[in-house]
Amino acid sequence: MSSGPWITSSSCSPSLVQSSEDTSVAAIFQWLRFIFLSPCPQRALLSSVDLLFLVSLLAFSIQKLYSKFVSNGHQSSDLNKPLIRHSRAHLRTTICFKLSLTVSALLTLCYTVVCILAFTRNTELPWKLVDGLFWFVQALTHAVITILIAHERRFEAVKHPLSLRVYWVANFIVISLFTASGILRLVYVQQNQEPSFRLDDVVSMVSFPLSIVLLVIALRGSTGIAVNREFEQGMNGESNLYEPLLSKSNVTGFASASIISKTFWIWMNPLLRKGYKSPLKVDEVPFLSPEHRAENMSALFESNWPKPQEKLDHPGLCLSKVLWISPREKEARLMKDTTLY
Repeated sequence: MSSGPWITSSSCSPSLVQSSEDTSVAAIFQWLRFIFLSPCPQRALLSSVDLLFLVSLLAFSIQKLYSKFVSNGHQSSDLNKPLIRHSRAHLRTTICFKLSLTVSALLTLCYTVVCILAFTRNTELPWKLVDGLFWFVQALTHAVITILIAHERRFEAVKHPLSLRVYWVANFIVISLFTASGILRLVYVQQNQEPSFRLDDVVSMVSFPLSIVLLVIALRGSTGIAVNREFEQGMNGESNLYEPLLSKSNVTGFASASIISKTFWIWMNPLLRKGYKSPLKVDEVPFLSPEHRAENMSALFESNWPKPQEKLDHPGLCLSKVLWISPREKEARLMKDTTLY
């Protein structure tokens, strides 16, 4: 394999694609090699991915803030009050959260340093501007991601936004192309290689294992944040209303019953047999599990029911969400009700 000018040129001109072969397959290969492995098209590709992610994130944030503003304007003071006024959440972060935050912060710092070096080193003005702006967009994107991940802990998010996960996957693919170009230049370009390309190749090779970590986190989806919430005051302001329930082990079997048991009401058989032998006393009546209490189910229903300003052709779908999602998903949705995404 020979190293053509496309691997070391800072030009985005298609004139670098010179195919002496007559076959169309060879011409297509030449074009693909130029687009995905040449320095200038690579920067245009990755910058496009970054800008698309930033624009989508900005648009979604504006839409979310607008919806919140409109919903607050349509709701009365009583409806706008939370069902559970006071709660204390115990947050626990796993290695997944720490890794995503640390890797994003490291990439931000690395790209910021390279951006400063790109604007200060002696290179031709057009490429100096292109390279500097490219690294600036990289640093800005990962700085926004770092802030976003830090805010996930504040909003008790259990899943990364889909836009962020898609970006991490796309970023890994493009960084792999940068790393492949760096290896090709290292192997086939022994002399007369520009110092700027050497620095970029080193940065790409350092970023590659970090992008693998972010890829794994994107595929898993979990933020690594675990939330344990304790309710301190009920809807009517009565403190410690449910503390006796939490200390009881006599909880209805519906909470731990299987799908078959729920379908055929098998979970009620022990209670029916006990009531058949003798009337149940008050302290023998099982309590509702925490996720099935009225305030939790009401909050879940409200989170899935369309807002007054929203138009929905099939509101029955919202009921199906409330009735058929699992208790674990119910808890996750309640925890994500205050998030921005």
